[in-house]
Amino acid sequence: MQQSRPPSNEHPTWDRRQDPAAPRTTKQQFLQRIKQEYFLDILRARAHSEHFRHTRAQYISNRARSIAFILALLIPAWIAIDAAYLPRQQLQVIALMRLVTGGACLLLGLWSAQSHRLWISRFKLALLVLIPSVFQTAAYLYLVASPLTSIPAGYHFFPFLIITLGAIFPLTILEGGHLAAFVVALYVGTAHYLGEMFTLHTLNDIWLLVLLALVAGWASLTQLTMLMRLYRQANRDPLTGLANRRSLMTFLKREAEHCQSQEVALSVMLFDLDKFKRVNDQYGHAVGDKVLKAFSKLAVEQSRQEDLVGRFGGEEFLMILHNTPLAGAQRIGERLRQACMNESIEVEGGEPFSFTTSIGIAQLQPEESLEQLLKRVDEALYAAKRGGRNRIALA
Repeated sequence: MQQSRPPSNEHPTWDRRQDPAAPRTTKQQFLQRIKQEYFLDILRARAHSEHFRHTRAQYISNRARSIAFILALLIPAWIAIDAAYLPRQQLQVIALMRLVTGGACLLLGLWSAQSHRLWISRFKLALLVLIPSVFQTAAYLYLVASPLTSIPAGYHFFPFLIITLGAIFPLTILEGGHLAAFVVALYVGTAHYLGEMFTLHTLNDIWLLVLLALVAGWASLTQLTMLMRLYRQANRDPLTGLANRRSLMTFLKREAEHCQSQEVALSVMLFDLDKFKRVNDQYGHAVGDKVLKAFSKLAVEQSRQEDLVGRFGGEEFLMILHNTPLAGAQRIGERLRQACMNESIEVEGGEPFSFTTSIGIAQLQPEESLEQLLKRVDEALYAAKRGGRNRIALA
């Protein structure tokens, strides 16, 4: 084991937007929480934790694949309806379009790799919208140019069907807005190309599309907020608000598989609050809870958006650092160790006090199992505690 303890007068370098030394009133904290939970969380995915992104991405991917399988069956099956209304020449072309579209939807439904990555799930959703949209636009333009007296009604409802798909997914405001904007813009562009932009029929359709987009957006946001609520109940520690042990292990398993396959570094840090039992015995469990919350706040501030920090059990915390070698993890750990020493815990009727933490750090090795990794980081933590506490030990 390697142990590291820089001089205690070395000040931490803050790399987060919030300054933990800046006091906040209860009102400010309340307003910030309201802003976060009722605006930023539903506005864009940037405000979400990495673990919740993975959870939502899996949810979006699974639904996109399910709908893709349904479309892969229904779109070609409509050839039987077309056969009753379209002349032979037009039927052959439309049937080919339907078969190609159905095949593309089938391939999309079979795409299961990397479903926990949000950008991949977004891409799947984009393809789910794009594939039938391209078919509908191409088929409609072809039928308009053909010598038909009327176009079957089934080719008019596609834009409305596609825009209502947004109601099935837990999308943020920006994601739902992009989906709706694409469908409306494609419909408007097609109408403008055909010279039908300002007809009463087209204006009615645009009004209906916008109305459906608003309803679908409301349903989508309802799903998103419900998913966030369920996620917090199932994956958060109720006292600190951090990830619980279950979600930590799920995230670590996924990150380990990804980092080993991509040959990038993954480090973990295990923290133990020094002499925490003495704090509970001397000041009471209410003050002990204050210490746990204070450490949680500092840990989140020192971590990055792509990292995950959670309560591993009791006064132990685990931080998972994506694409971070041992040296980078050590720098983050040292900043957090210094921040704990600078933190002041208020005690009613007594003097404020600070607290310290011991830290073990390990980097995932090739072909190493999670059990071996956690055993090594646990041994590093105990080496730090045996070495006098308030220090870092590297595995």
